[in-house]
Amino acid sequence: MTTGARDGSVDWRHLRRMTDDCGLLEHAQGAVPKRWHGYCIDDNGRALGIVTMSGDAELTDLAERYLAFCQHAYRGNGTFNLRMDYSRVWLPGTSDDASGRAIEGLGRAATLAPAEHVRRGALALFERCHDFRSGHARAMAHAVVGADAVLRVDPDHRGARRLLNTASRTLGAVPAETTWPWSEPRLTYANALIPTARLMIGEHFGDADVVADAIRQLQWLVALQRGAHGLSLIPHTGWSPGEARPRFDQQPIELWHLADAAERAHALTGRPEWLTVVSDCVRWFEGDNDLGVALSDPISGGGCDGLRTRGLNENQGAESTLAWIAVQLVASRIQASPQATEPRWALA
Repeated sequence: MTTGARDGSVDWRHLRRMTDDCGLLEHAQGAVPKRWHGYCIDDNGRALGIVTMSGDAELTDLAERYLAFCQHAYRGNGTFNLRMDYSRVWLPGTSDDASGRAIEGLGRAATLAPAEHVRRGALALFERCHDFRSGHARAMAHAVVGADAVLRVDPDHRGARRLLNTASRTLGAVPAETTWPWSEPRLTYANALIPTARLMIGEHFGDADVVADAIRQLQWLVALQRGAHGLSLIPHTGWSPGEARPRFDQQPIELWHLADAAERAHALTGRPEWLTVVSDCVRWFEGDNDLGVALSDPISGGGCDGLRTRGLNENQGAESTLAWIAVQLVASRIQASPQATEPRWALA
């Protein structure tokens, strides 16, 4: 399993290229940032989490910029402004998913940032987000990821537990049926985030049934996306049973959440099948996919935006580059301790 840079380390060059003194720009044309599209809270919140998860103190300058962007975007009650144009004017509108992603990044930064001032600042803002509520499963699932990070350091943190309780009600139970063990009539985007959140909720609440159901759901999702040439992802347009299965557009965000889910499933069960899933995620970026083309760019360090019917989308936007970095970080952590598989849960 390779992880990007030749020495096995993560390549941060394109993320730096996409970041200015205000924050992380959203889109790129090839590897060149598209300034006219401006910034969004989705990318800055997730980037905050990613750079602090790396544990690299040399990325503190990036963490400071992303945290400052989140602080500026905050509106109250756990919600954030969604977009800022390049002239640094906030545009109208919010997004539950985007707010959840910001909370995810804040929770991770609050506990994982190498710099103490970043941890303090992130925790202070995270603690203003406890009342975040959304009827959208993915929005609450993102908030769960942030709360999970906080609870690993402070298991009695009331606000983080409140977020988990709220999310548990929004996510509901995994359907018992085996042909469609999904709580929604359609698979859409960032699908593996849902079982990841359930694994975290089950672990923190000590509920083995919730963990087992999440593992079952994740196994089904992985099996559904195995193709003849590596992983074959549910495209961003989604898919429902009874429809013809579309092949494109496949987007890197799916691998980001699939690798995260597999890492958590491996930590909980110790089963080697989850290491294979992480390897498959890396290989998808490197060319084991339905088009047989690499989405990781060794020249720029970026990640391409997806697989389309007419070929590779060569633009290297913030989300896709963060997805490639995130998959590399998961692979690196597993490579560093592949035998640390003492199962925390004895599942049937």
